[in-house]
Amino acid sequence: MIVPHYTGFIGQWGNSNFSEGYLRKADIAWVGTHRHHPLRNDSYIFTHMYRFTIRLPKGAKEIVLPDCNKIAIFSMSLTTGTVHEFSPAVELLSDVKDTRTENDMDLGENLMIGAKVIGQSGRTNSWESPAFAFDEDETTRWLDADTSKVKFFEIDLNEVKPISRWHVTHDGLENPLLITSGYSLSVKENLDDKWKEIDRIENNTSNEARHKLPGTIRARYVRFQVDPSPLNLMRIVRITEVGLF
Repeated sequence: MIVPHYTGFIGQWGNSNFSEGYLRKADIAWVGTHRHHPLRNDSYIFTHMYRFTIRLPKGAKEIVLPDCNKIAIFSMSLTTGTVHEFSPAVELLSDVKDTRTENDMDLGENLMIGAKVIGQSGRTNSWESPAFAFDEDETTRWLDADTSKVKFFEIDLNEVKPISRWHVTHDGLENPLLITSGYSLSVKENLDDKWKEIDRIENNTSNEARHKLPGTIRARYVRFQVDPSPLNLMRIVRITEVGLF
């Protein structure tokens, strides 16, 4: 069972000069067509809920659901007998490729779990320190509200680890201006080494941004940095989660 991402388009086709056709293979239970926030209303910002049928074996007494903080379950219903399902009247895009991209795949365990913060630009409160940016809890965050300086935190992974991907979840659901548009990742193997920048992101507009490195990098110490810039309009940093994989 594959649970698609809750935002974006359900499918597209007929535009082969610019993109390949695709269709998400899940039953849609609900569609949201726009988003409200303090600055304005955004049209065509789609969100979705999906319906899944789970057939239970005879005698089953419990259902164990996946322990995944990326899946939200709004309701469950039990029924007996045959589940009424609909079938398409015509064949649905039989030539469409698998729509799952690398960004849809499970990245595995976050390498930052258990890391120690060894340096930081600052924090607003004790409950908004850099450690809350890699606690696997999207209800917490790192907040540095000093608008006059470079904002960063540095961590020790406790051992040298291979890194090929990283992602950042910003705090932009409340206000899109809180989405950090420019930031970078630097690493080193030994404490006395100089920092080496391995990736720099500019003009980001995604609240949940996933990034792939050119190759696998080995590092023990990692620095996440946000520079004061006109690109970061709020000039404060509110980061919900940072992950290394």
